[in-house]
Amino acid sequence: MRTAPTGQVLYDTTATRASAVVLRAYSTSFGLGTRLLGGRARRDIEAVYALVRLADEVVDTYRGPDAGAELDELEEQVARALRTGYSTNVVVHAFARTARRTGIGHAEIDPFFASMR
Repeated sequence: MRTAPTGQVLYDTTATRASAVVLRAYSTSFGLGTRLLGGRARRDIEAVYALVRLADEVVDTYRGPDAGAELDELEEQVARALRTGYSTNVVVHAFARTARRTGIGHAEIDPFFASMR
């Protein structure tokens, strides 16, 4: 009998699943394409896609006067999660786990956020 994950394992799993939900909700064809990949590669792509989608939503969908501040906060969350390996934002958490494991760092992330402004 398998026991259900708890603690950090449960949170990591939930964050990974949340990223998959974001990808499937926003991109049917891309989501289907990622299913052809192996588990780890698929999960990594889902995590990166979900973060990019989240930033894109701040830029393209949110129309509040503090949109710039929202993007700044997201960038700060990502930087903090890269340092600590943890975020209370499940999309950022999944991305940070992927980034730390695959070597995605500020050389890639900073230009991305700059391009969103």
